[in-house]
Amino acid sequence: MSELKTGGAQGYLRIATEEAFITPQILAAYRRLIAAGIDDPGFVSLWGFYSSSPSARATSIREKLQDLGAQRIADMDATGIDKAIIALTAPGTHVFAVDEAKRLTTDANDQLAVACRSHPDRYIGMTAIAPQDPAWSAKEIQRGHALGLRP
Repeated sequence: MSELKTGGAQGYLRIATEEAFITPQILAAYRRLIAAGIDDPGFVSLWGFYSSSPSARATSIREKLQDLGAQRIADMDATGIDKAIIALTAPGTHVFAVDEAKRLTTDANDQLAVACRSHPDRYIGMTAIAPQDPAWSAKEIQRGHALGLRP
């Protein structure tokens, strides 16, 4: 475990509560939707830029969102963050057809669970769902709990 930067003498932990991540698979699927001409101006504006711009800002954000390992821990250490509550970035998988959304959601939850098990003192993972299928999502919340994620 990395040395916590704010815990100890101050008597509290500094917890980042809205930390996002994205899997390479979801990022690729976002790019595919944009290339196919998805009719969602907000999605296209945001992810059209962050998914493919060569700018330093977009490249950095893209890399940081995909990292659930050493670089994220180093960034947390550098900024005095003891724990991070991590969730799938917006808009998650609700922009996909139901079967693809469920597949990508399951994979994202599996990847986040592995990262949380690798850094149990630093990460708290939030279970992602596919809201297109509420019954499936309820079961995925239960599966996420079994993986160590939170609803």
